[in-house]
This record gives sequence, structure tokens and C-alpha cells, in this order.
Amino acid sequence: MPSPLPSDHLERVYAGVVGNVIGVYLGRPFEGWPREAILSELGHVRYYVHEKCGARLIVVDDDISATFMVPRAAFDEHGHRSDLTSDEIGSTLLNNAVENGTTYWWGGRGLSTEHTAMLNLLGGISGEHSGSVETNGAIVAEQLGAQIFIDGWALATPAQPDVTARLATAAAKVTHGGECIYAAVAWAVMESEAFRSNDVKHLFSTALKYIPSSSAIARVYTEIPEWADIDKDWEKTRQRIEDKYYGLGFGHILPNHAIKVLALVYGGQSFHEALYITVTSGMDTDSNGGNIGCLLGIMHGLAGIDQGGPNWRGPVSDRCFVSSADPGYAVNDMASIAYDFVNMGRKLVGEPSIVPKEGAKFHFTLPGSVQGFQQPKDPFLANIEQAMDDGETPHLAIRLRGLCLGVESPETLTTVSLEPELSGKQHYSIFASPTLSPGQTVKAYVKSCPKTTAAVTVQLILKRIEKYISLTTEHGPALVLQPGNRQVIEWTIPDDYDGQPIQQIGLGLSVPASEGGRADGTIWLESLDWSGTPSTTLVRPSDNIISLPTLASLTAAMWRLTWLNNVSSWIEYMPQSFFLTQRFGEGSLIYGSREWHDYSVTANELTINMSRTGSGLAVRVRGLNRWYALLFQPKGKIALVKAADRRRDVLASKTFKWSTHTAYQVEVSVQGARLKGYVNNELLLEAQDDTYKSGAIGMIVSEGSMSVDKIQVGKAEK
Repeated sequence: MPSPLPSDHLERVYAGVVGNVIGVYLGRPFEGWPREAILSELGHVRYYVHEKCGARLIVVDDDISATFMVPRAAFDEHGHRSDLTSDEIGSTLLNNAVENGTTYWWGGRGLSTEHTAMLNLLGGISGEHSGSVETNGAIVAEQLGAQIFIDGWALATPAQPDVTARLATAAAKVTHGGECIYAAVAWAVMESEAFRSNDVKHLFSTALKYIPSSSAIARVYTEIPEWADIDKDWEKTRQRIEDKYYGLGFGHILPNHAIKVLALVYGGQSFHEALYITVTSGMDTDSNGGNIGCLLGIMHGLAGIDQGGPNWRGPVSDRCFVSSADPGYAVNDMASIAYDFVNMGRKLVGEPSIVPKEGAKFHFTLPGSVQGFQQPKDPFLANIEQAMDDGETPHLAIRLRGLCLGVESPETLTTVSLEPELSGKQHYSIFASPTLSPGQTVKAYVKSCPKTTAAVTVQLILKRIEKYISLTTEHGPALVLQPGNRQVIEWTIPDDYDGQPIQQIGLGLSVPASEGGRADGTIWLESLDWSGTPSTTLVRPSDNIISLPTLASLTAAMWRLTWLNNVSSWIEYMPQSFFLTQRFGEGSLIYGSREWHDYSVTANELTINMSRTGSGLAVRVRGLNRWYALLFQPKGKIALVKAADRRRDVLASKTFKWSTHTAYQVEVSVQGARLKGYVNNELLLEAQDDTYKSGAIGMIVSEGSMSVDKIQVGKAEK
């Protein structure tokens, strides 16, 4: 049976991801502005305007986070199936979205549609009904969120509109209802169909097959083309949309969906024109920009983004953030996300995953993709681009012009944790564990073009946080590359950074002092990767010790933002690094990556002050409700517990007369399916379970408080 996946599947998915992120970044600085303000302050918006608005370009945004988090997590948790249910997707939201912390705008019940639906899920309402008009009323249920977050489902099901419609319906129902369901389904099936057609009329007819003909959304697809035939001017047609629909409000589905249909009618054959019409029309500009960017990216591919318009991709450099309860996925890049969604799609149809360059994190295999690597400071001395070497293999090219002794060594780096500029309060919160940790070994394959005019010293370097939010450089191994030479550099990162997170990793270049000369030419970075079990001590950095009076003026310390914070309070002025309290229910503090497999984690001086159902140390954490943990339980017991969504299954338990306000050394080790729990260096519990094969570490606290002095992660050797 032939594969349903198109031959250019990978590049089209990447173009859809890139288009989505560009559209969000373009529209975000003036989201919600009245159209009159857009025109008077910004004019017709054909390129990024963040600087005019005093805003950052690369930002955390729910329109990116939820779009890429939910399908990835749902397939991971419930299997790569085309029949996922709303209840299963609802469980995924409860596991991956931290209330008032990650992913969504948490505006409160009755105002934020997603917040309302999440509270319904927490209260026991099923995913089939948590977002419905019957449950929440039409004004709340028919806000535009379901269509905003729908792109990921289409990217995972290319050229399969039947499957896309089924998954889009299941996902949309969890948070929304009524006309918003139809809008989400219509947009998703157009994106799925766009993998095999870029004809706008055909896409419209495809959308109409999957929604009720009597719906208001269906009417939008017929009336706007009719108006356009009369008006011959997109601004006149936009005015008709304003007259009929804008009164429903900034967040209502109908005016926002109508704007995107308008952009397709007048600009559907140009990525640039459609994006311009969409964001200049106002309303929810970043959400609408993301949807139209994704669809047009799929329709016209990377060529449609790169040709005939401005340099959209250069300033962005593939960078994006995904805010969720997976802190190891937060700092991300568009190429990595594209491969994730391509492989979701392949698994859904029973095809093997594709892995570039033996699974290297930074592989530069997609056209124009630099995966977050930044241009060196002096563009006349060095600049970077993705390019093909003489063997037609894709690499990151570092172009040198006049590198010699006495000039500042150029550096090109990519981020592995949050930038210091994001340490202050953001519109959307994010917690991001560094993707690179001490104890892991970095490996970079580099080579010099035979035409390079001199030898070049290539050195691995990293930048880490120091003194709250400043950066300092650490230098790793270096080697001398002669023209035409290929070598590998390896560096096992030491654990001597005083608990401060690594922020960037990359290369520094210079001319060797012993040889001199002037280097003009190209150094190729073939790939950069790291592997191995982290060996690291997680502790409050010594320069972060503060006293109570300084709290009001303190910018958030970067090391705290590396922990996913789902507790009521993490008190920073106590002597312990981690002093956690939970008002009700169960809270967690999570660090690390779902790429961590076999390891041991030790909590020094773990002290339970009060706990209702059980508090302790967690391993292989895969969200708020999926983990293993050694918990100190009431009535003098300890247990190895598996969290499986709403269930807490005891894998092994034992009587242990522990006391509150008493410090213990607690260790949990995981190797394969085997879990071991130690208290004060004594093995007390063992269990076998292979549900979770990898995941982060964490602390669990239930209706009370606990503290830990420091945490150590290392190899599981016992």
C-alpha cells in the first residue's frame, strides 16, 4: 500500500513550523490593537515591528507553546493513534499545562476559555464536555483558541484530512465549543490538504466538507469570496467583515476566522501578501498570523517564505520556546520541532522515524536552518549560514574574512537555556532546564574547507550564568584545523559552576599563535551533540544567597527558572536551597529532560515538615501526573509510587518510622525497568516497572511543606 505521506513531507512540515512562528512573532507586538492604532503607529505591516513597539522579537507565546506541545505530548502519552479521544487529550493538558505557570493565558474562570476548561477538567468534567457551549456558555466557548492551537494536528497528519478532522475535533472539544470547533476543523483540514494542493478554492471546498453547511463558519467561506468579487479591494472587504463581525469582540472566533479567509482570498498565492493582510487587519494578530503563516508555509514551502519578500528567517535563526511541564523541551528550535512532527506522522502510518546524522541535536540538514546558532559579533570578520559542502552534505558554514592575530576571536553559539533577558516578568511564563548538563560529553565534528588560506584553531566554549543574570565564558578543548582537515572535538562538562545553569554552547575561532597568517575561507560545523548521564549538583548558587529585605528588588534568579515550579511557594530566603510549600493537593518542582534514562538522584537533608498524602523525591518525571517517586507517607510508611494521570499506584511499600522535621538522605535509582529506593544509604525498596523509560527528576509535596539542601544527579551504579 503506498504511503499517504507526500514526497516532500519533511520540508513542508518544516515550512509550516517556520511559517507559524514567523506569523506569531510578526503579530505579537501589537496584538489586540485597534486597527486605527495599527495604521497610525505602524502603518501597513509588511515586516517585523517589534523594535517600534519596544518589544523582543523572540518571545514566549501561547500560540506557539500549545500548538506544538499538545499533539507531541498526547501521542507520547496515549500512543500514536488516529483515534485519540477528548478525554485522553484532556488528561494530556492536565499533565502538561501548569495553572498560572505555563502554556496558556490564565485569565480566570469565565474570562480565559482555556483556564475555564482546565478548571472543569480538574473538577471531573470529561474532555468531551469541558469546553462545550452547554458547560461554559457561548461567549466563553466560542473564543478563538481552538483554531489557534490546531496547526500541530495538521502537521502530524499531512494529506489525510479525514484523520486530521477527527483529531482536530477531539482536541478542540476539550477547551472550546460551538462555532470554534468548526473553525478549528476547517483550518486543520485545509492545512492537511495543502500538502497536496495550493489552490485556495480547492482548500475552501475541502474545509466545507467537514463542517455543517448551516454553521456561521461555513457562511464565512462563501460570503467573503462573493464580497471580494464585488469589491476587488481587500480593505473594502475587510470593512465589510468589521461591520458584520468585529462587534462580537477581539477574541471571538468569527471575526478572526473571517480575517484569515480574507487573506487567503486576496493573498493566498503569496506568503508575504497573506501575512501582511492578516496582521494589518487587526484583532488577534499573533494568533491569526501564526495560523496563516503555517498554512501558507505548507502551501508554498520554504521557497514561498524565502523568495519574493523580506528576510523573515534571518533575525529568527530558528529560535522558539515551548512553555509546558516539560522543562527540557522549553528552549527549542524549529528544525527539531519539524523532525518531531514528521516522525509523529510517520509513526501514525506505520513508517519508521527518520534520524539525521545519527541523531545529532544540531545537524543543519534542513534548507536554511541554523538551529539557533547566532551570527558572530563582527559580520565583516565572520558570518554563518546553512550550506552544502563540496560533497553536497548540509552543514553550518562559518565564513571567515581576515581572521588573524590581534582581532577578537569570533564566536557562534546556540542557546541551551533561557536568556538572561527573560528573567523578568513575561506575559507568558516559562521554566526551562538546560538541555546540556555537567557530566555530559559534547561532541562536535568540524572541518576546514581545502581553500581556506590558513590554519584555524577551533575551540568548544560555553557561556553560563553568573551573579543572577550575567554571563561568563568557559573554554573547553581546542584543536588546530589545517585546510582540508576534518576532526572531532569532545568535552565532558565539569560540575564546577556553583549550581549556575549553562546558557549557550558553541565554537570560538582564532588563528594559532605559532602559525599566524590570515584565514579567509570556511570552517564547517558538521554536527554538534552531547550524550551521557548528567553528573551535577543542583543547589542554590553561592552568590544567590539573599536576605528577606532584598526580595522586593530582586530580579528572578536564573537558576530558579531552570526548575518547573508547580508548588504553592518556593521560599527563597530560607537557608535550604529548596523549601517548598503546597496549600492543597499535590505540587511538584521538576528539573531535567525526558532524554534522561538511567540515573541516580540523591536529595541531601530531605525534611518533611508536614504532608497529607506523601512527599518525597521523583524520577523519570514526564509531566505533573506521570512519574515514579519515593514518598514518605502517613502512618510511618515509605513507598515507591507510580503516578499515572489521576492514579497513584504503589509499586512497593514498607513500614519506616520516619519523623517530621528530621533530615534524611534519600536516593532513588533507575536502570531499565528496575527502581531502587534508599534512605540514609540503606536500600529499603525495590520495584519493577517499565511504563516510563526516561524523564526528569523532581520533588513532590502534598498539602504541607518540605525542604532539601541540595540534589545530586549521577550514574546509577548500585
